[in-house]
Amino acid sequence: MPYMFKRKERRRRFAELHRQLAQALPSGTLLYLVAAPTDIDFIMRRALWGHLSPAEMRRALTGELQDPWVQHVQAYEPTFKAYAPYQRLFWLSLPVDAGLEGYAKGSAQQRFRNWLAGADSEAATTLEGWRETADTMARGLPRDFKPTPVTEAQQEWFWDQFCSLGAFNEPFPAASVPARGVFRRAKFHTRGGRRGESILKVTRPDNPEIKPSYQSVLTLFNAKKLRFPGSEIFKLIDHVDPALGRVNCAMRLDLRHVQDEKDQSTTTAKNIRDQVRQRGVAALNDDELKNQMRELREYNNLLSAEPGQKGMNVDFVFTAGADSLAKVRNLEQSLRNIMDRSKVTLRSFPGSQAGLIKIFAPGNEKQAGLDGMGHPTTPTKWSRFVPLISTGLGNSTGIPLLVNYSTLRREIALLDLQGASGRGHVGVILIGGSPGGGKSHCSKLIVIGLMKRRSRIHVVDPTDTREWEKGIGREPGVKVIDVAGGKVSMDLLRLLNPDVGGEVFVDHLMPLLGYPAESKEGDRLELLLEPASRDTKGIGSWNRLVEVLRREASTDADREMLDKFDVLSNRSYMRALTDESLEAPDISQLSGLVWNMAGIPLPTSTENDSEHLSSRISRRERAGQAIYGICAELSQQLFFNDSQSSDFIVLEEAEGYLNSPAGGKRAHKITREARRLNTGLLVISQNLINDCRKMGTEFVTQTILTRFDEDDVAKAHLERFMGITEAEYPDVVRRYIDDTSPPELNDNLEMSMDIGDFDIAMSDFGKTIPGREGECFFRDEFRRVGRGKLLAAPTAELAERLNTNPNEQKDNDRDDERNQQRGAA
Repeated sequence: MPYMFKRKERRRRFAELHRQLAQALPSGTLLYLVAAPTDIDFIMRRALWGHLSPAEMRRALTGELQDPWVQHVQAYEPTFKAYAPYQRLFWLSLPVDAGLEGYAKGSAQQRFRNWLAGADSEAATTLEGWRETADTMARGLPRDFKPTPVTEAQQEWFWDQFCSLGAFNEPFPAASVPARGVFRRAKFHTRGGRRGESILKVTRPDNPEIKPSYQSVLTLFNAKKLRFPGSEIFKLIDHVDPALGRVNCAMRLDLRHVQDEKDQSTTTAKNIRDQVRQRGVAALNDDELKNQMRELREYNNLLSAEPGQKGMNVDFVFTAGADSLAKVRNLEQSLRNIMDRSKVTLRSFPGSQAGLIKIFAPGNEKQAGLDGMGHPTTPTKWSRFVPLISTGLGNSTGIPLLVNYSTLRREIALLDLQGASGRGHVGVILIGGSPGGGKSHCSKLIVIGLMKRRSRIHVVDPTDTREWEKGIGREPGVKVIDVAGGKVSMDLLRLLNPDVGGEVFVDHLMPLLGYPAESKEGDRLELLLEPASRDTKGIGSWNRLVEVLRREASTDADREMLDKFDVLSNRSYMRALTDESLEAPDISQLSGLVWNMAGIPLPTSTENDSEHLSSRISRRERAGQAIYGICAELSQQLFFNDSQSSDFIVLEEAEGYLNSPAGGKRAHKITREARRLNTGLLVISQNLINDCRKMGTEFVTQTILTRFDEDDVAKAHLERFMGITEAEYPDVVRRYIDDTSPPELNDNLEMSMDIGDFDIAMSDFGKTIPGREGECFFRDEFRRVGRGKLLAAPTAELAERLNTNPNEQKDNDRDDERNQQRGAA
């Protein structure tokens, strides 16, 4: 269940679901937390799903079909394999042979009577009765957990994974995979070795291709000082280094009626008092008996506080498995250290590992020798461990976006903006962070993925370096329009259909003329630009409109407006709107369109919002604002209208446009009505809170936050977009500020350094530490939040295209020169 980084109220609700689960389980239930390698082919098939028909998919996977998206996804295969992702399965084994209450009081006698009566456990009627019992048990579990029956092949996989933990890397089989019909043999060898070790060596005599597994067996000794929230100790098994091996956990849940538990407590208390009386003075100095009596009273108080719930006795066993003895020793120590930092003590019992490990073989748990190791508790107290936590992020299909870093158990997250409308959401994503954090690289990869998945893209590029042209300009069907160069017409009266052209013209040009959007002058222009009026008077361009205004000007207000039109007509920065000799671009058949806005100034949001400052906005800035809006309108009307897929507008560092009346209105409409408009939106900004004020973000769920350099800005963005507050998650907020894509600050420069090492150290100083690029927080379409690392370009050629940092490009050029010089030498 999604739990990570949720508010306390949500976490309490999830804990309550765990309590309901415990109440519904039969006594003797086994709960396993199992590490399962993820099938890389399955990740790639998910990314391709929905893009091709089933027949095309089969041809693509065999290499018969050459498709840009298929090739793009296949280029990620080495990256996926390098991360070695795996998932955490939650496996329930229910004692269906013991009836609906399981191994509760009286069930053993009933089973004995059945045996005396000659009941055949393999008879068809018996098996059918067990199936009915299993169905009834499953229906009684909280629906939020979505229990799914396992297949025979999956049970065989579970056996192999248990026997060869850390050495068996086959992924969890799909339900359609046929069973072998046999459990492969395993031999368990108890090792001697170091004092205090509890390690087994497991070999597979009939399967030499499976390496021997070395497994350390540990039990939970103490976890009594935990407070909720903060008691979710079972997620810690995914915080050990996966390069060392894997950790699994098993729990045996014995549930009893409250009165039975109280009767047992009374007997236990009597035994303790007898020991105290028999030992006399020696018992006064023995804290163990005092502690046992105190814990017994606390347990009785818990049972009395909630008379409706059951009593529980829970056994916890951990196995750390690896493919070598050295690795498993390091893995065990790492697990102990992580648990110890959370005030949890694990304990090993040398010599008992061969018995304890039997808890991982359902049906053999009674031979595990767990008597006396259980922890008396209640469903309420057990629920605060919240063991069934999901860390999943992203969509079931889409563009490879990031690696989930919420734990060290890596998972690949996909992004499906195109399918969001079909799920009742908007295809809008916000990407925020300071320069150098990776947001620009990520946004270009998203856009390339969208185009290869047959969406059409409109990009507004404000950069002087023309980085979007460099990044996506080589993609098939992409056109770059240099707006400031004055080489193409942006006259709405020439380009748009008369039914919409006049209305759009007024929306964007009235502020440029210095009039409010709602004004008498605006009404006058709207009437003049009605389709019938335009047809009658021949108003097909800016210049034709000016001629009509000059001919019909009869009042001072008309003449004042005409003067403003004349002034603008003679400005060089207005050429794209007024020069009829410029080419009218045909953009209807393109797959990508980049409007290069370098040299087009915009007013700030402060100037837009402040009445006394808005009067100081220059005509050039107002023209820039109008041009931004016109680009968006042209794309919406000419570019997107004929498309059958979801298409996207990309706005980078467009604060002035987003906070202008027309721009904010357009973006706000997309965030509310993107499903009907068939249009999505990507906003890339160094300050999303400021830039998206007029657009509004209350209906936008998908957000990526890379590094922010200012503490206050980082905290504000985490709280606003991720719901993570410093009050609830102080360590998370501090780590985000201090340890997200941190810079390389290596002060250990030495005079004796080799010239090559010195050169590298000097050039790397202050840049992001290699391998730490793209660290972020991500909130997905379903409001799940997690830490992640944005995926880099899958090929070196694409990475070079997307590297738009001019300083890094110079460094790369210098590196190439050095390599050439070394080669010549």
